[in-house]
Amino acid sequence: MSLEIPDLDDRTYEEIVDDARRRIPVYADQWTDHNASDPGITLLELLAWVAETYTYQLDRVTDAHRLKYLALLGEQPRPPRPATVDLNVSLPETVGHIEIEPSAKLYATDDADRTYGFETTEHARLTSARLARVVTDGDRGRIDHSAANRMPGMHFAPFDESATAESALYLGFEGDPFAGDIDLSLAVRLHEVDLPEPATYGASADSWSEPEDFEPPVEVQWEHYVPEDGEASNGAVNGVWKPMTVANDDTRADRLVNRFYRSGQIVLEYPEKNWKKEPVDLFTRDERHQWIRCVLKTGTYEISPRIDSIELNIVRVEHRWTVDREGDPEPLESTNDDATGGRFPSGNWARSTGLPDQTFGFTLPPPFAAEVNVGRERVTTLLVDDDSAPTVLVDGVDWEQRDDFDGTGPRDEVFVLDPARGAVTFGDGSRGKLPPEGARITTTRYVVGGGVEGNLPPSTTWAFAAPLLPGVDADEGVLGCRSVSGQFMKADLGHLTVTQPAAATGGVDAESVEEAFDRLQEDRLEPYRMVSLADYEHVATHTPGLRFGRAAARLVTMEAVERPSRSPVVDSGCGHGTGNDVEPGVPGSHTEAEKPEAESSSTDGAGGGTDETGEVHPGYCEPHHQVRVVVVPYSRSSRPTPSDNFRAAVQRHLDRHRLVTDRVVVEAPRYVEIGVTVEVRLDAGFGVTDREEAVREALDEFLDPLRGFEGDGWPFGRDVYPSELYEVIEGVRGVDCVTRLDIRPPPDREVAADGGVAIDDEELPTPVEHTVTAQFDPRASQCGREA
Repeated sequence: MSLEIPDLDDRTYEEIVDDARRRIPVYADQWTDHNASDPGITLLELLAWVAETYTYQLDRVTDAHRLKYLALLGEQPRPPRPATVDLNVSLPETVGHIEIEPSAKLYATDDADRTYGFETTEHARLTSARLARVVTDGDRGRIDHSAANRMPGMHFAPFDESATAESALYLGFEGDPFAGDIDLSLAVRLHEVDLPEPATYGASADSWSEPEDFEPPVEVQWEHYVPEDGEASNGAVNGVWKPMTVANDDTRADRLVNRFYRSGQIVLEYPEKNWKKEPVDLFTRDERHQWIRCVLKTGTYEISPRIDSIELNIVRVEHRWTVDREGDPEPLESTNDDATGGRFPSGNWARSTGLPDQTFGFTLPPPFAAEVNVGRERVTTLLVDDDSAPTVLVDGVDWEQRDDFDGTGPRDEVFVLDPARGAVTFGDGSRGKLPPEGARITTTRYVVGGGVEGNLPPSTTWAFAAPLLPGVDADEGVLGCRSVSGQFMKADLGHLTVTQPAAATGGVDAESVEEAFDRLQEDRLEPYRMVSLADYEHVATHTPGLRFGRAAARLVTMEAVERPSRSPVVDSGCGHGTGNDVEPGVPGSHTEAEKPEAESSSTDGAGGGTDETGEVHPGYCEPHHQVRVVVVPYSRSSRPTPSDNFRAAVQRHLDRHRLVTDRVVVEAPRYVEIGVTVEVRLDAGFGVTDREEAVREALDEFLDPLRGFEGDGWPFGRDVYPSELYEVIEGVRGVDCVTRLDIRPPPDREVAADGGVAIDDEELPTPVEHTVTAQFDPRASQCGREA
């Protein structure tokens, strides 16, 4: 029995008119003429006709219409996304190392005894060595963070909070980390709970967004310690540090991980030529380890990285299961009703009925039984991307997948895939070829998975696919295995111990048509072309991949200049070039020598202008406007400064979305150092030292460029007034009153007559050392500010 379809067009034109006429006294009691001759009634009848027409159309709009409308706008409902999780794998005592290739299969069983399939996403290298020591060496000296690295809830800075050049992170291992002459994988998990998410450009994370275009501004060098004969003056073993090669440093995403901008796997190549397995006592603590280190060579971080943990033997898996039966095709299960051929039992060949619009569903491989119920239908969710597109064969011929049947003819061997329902649909003989009656419908490869059900808790039980399970060979997924003595041995992944430290995340169900429309409407509010200064600020702070603090856009009038013709100097912004002619030193700027000849100044008048007297000069540039965007990265410091690479990424992002005639410059903020000398009188019962520190913290918080003023950062160009500082200080618990307050600006800045300090439009204050003197005078009868 089918569901009853609601009738949306259930009111006639006459009913709409009568209902509207009855409402007139409610909204306009002065309107008394309700006859058809009244002009207002004529307008009411017209609007009733429009409303009746709309409800008629609405009653005939189906999901198929909505999907087509989405397609016309370049959108479609998002497919399901698989959950991911990092697993900790322990090797048996007899195994020295194991390499596991991508797509190795694991079974996950939850508390309700339901089984889910997962696969590894990348090449995993497992070793029997143990990371025993984690030491940093920076401006604060040498600090041992071994306990913090092992303890949940603790973190450490690999290069100190200052992250200056030549700071280093040392890792000491018990056992040979390169056992078996294989590369070493270090799983680095950054501490990011106090940081904003990297920006995306679009109304939501699922919206269309540009790829990240940010190159890390720092360079690091991994090295390993090679001991030499003799003993150093401090009693440690003599030796030298030899450089190592990072294996996965080809893509921008890899470089972000390798330079501690993102969590992930750092893979170090085995130093075949000079690796020595001899452990040494590097720091004279009577502990011998094998050492490697990471040295910060050049550049500065916008946010100094902090690390939760560095671990070995971490395997990332994804909620997906690839069914690949090349040479042994898996039959598809027919989902047609009795009128189109009946439902074929799972495990039998699905055969075409020869009727139009046939639909067939994929089946889950054993031991899974987690098919999703959609209404009265049991469906299997498919994952579809560049690496997991399914194959569908009709009598052994591979047919082509299409988004729809538009533009297809009766001879086109195509099908349409619905990943959310795990079904394929064939054409009707006019649009898309009709599979002949009796043809066998089969598949050789498809991938199932995805959805919120893959977000499994840490209590989940894990195991690699055992060799005896159907479809899994004994050595599937294993590239190499050696014992602790270095001998090759047969690997059995089923004997590995797998634990899940944290819950799986990222699993999302397929998007419904309604959700797709909501996302599309939200996305249409996104300014993809910058017109106003607010647009510039919004687009700048949504540069993909950057952790932003704030931005301010200003329209600046540039003065007229005169320059020699064809001089190879930086364009001041006049002329008719690309619009992003910027000052020297800013990445993305263009010089006259770099521009096409047609865009350069010349003696024939190109690029020239008219001066105040009306005379034409070839090298003269009229006054013009420039959009100047000041960007402030998120930072834990009180003086956040964007790197050149940060500004370059913002510049490129703005150039993609500016008007063709706009000239845009991205700049760093200028900071005005503000110190305060203040004397306060305390209430009874409060300690002097404690309240002095509380006043300093209150001043620092109020003057902070990102978090100060009213909590969302100090406004650009807003002066610092002593009256506001009085209010902040007197709001500190235990402070009775302020008896003296002086603002100390930098030497090049004067204090105004009212005691304040002027801040320009592109400047921000930053707090420096404050001098606070607190005292308690029990003899004072009242508290007043002294002159």
